[in-house]
Amino acid sequence: MYVHGLGDAQEAYAKEDEIKYAWLDSIKITCPKCKSTNCGYDDYEEEYIDYNDVIVTFDAYCEDCEHGFTFEHYG
Repeated sequence: MYVHGLGDAQEAYAKEDEIKYAWLDSIKITCPKCKSTNCGYDDYEEEYIDYNDVIVTFDAYCEDCEHGFTFEHYG
């Protein structure tokens, strides 16, 4: 949501946020029921194993069969 009057500060925040979380959109979530990759997520949680490794758990859903499921990504 863009609020008039904030201008450059809001745009800078939006770009920073996009850069910080862009990797989430690159994760390919596959539906365990129908094997579709046409999936999205409502929420996620990050759990850091160590400095370099993280487990991201998604509350995901399939756009094709409407199946809701939990998806874990190790990265």
